[in-house]
Amino acid sequence: MVLYSEMVVIMDIGMIEANLRVLKRTVKYLPDGTVKETVERQIKQNLNHIDDFFDQLAEEAKHIEQYEQLNQ
Repeated sequence: MVLYSEMVVIMDIGMIEANLRVLKRTVKYLPDGTVKETVERQIKQNLNHIDDFFDQLAEEAKHIEQYEQLNQ
């Protein structure tokens, strides 16, 4: 069973990944300057959001595993 909040998080990650693909393609065609720097910062921010998401999943899995071990 997938909770609504999990679906929203997964959809958010999907949107971030789609945005990341567009930004990576876009940055190739931008001349050096503030716009390119802004796009590159957004790429880094998206990557950090994705890393944070997977860190949270790993932490949640660890807590579930600990809970299951206590209840055996």
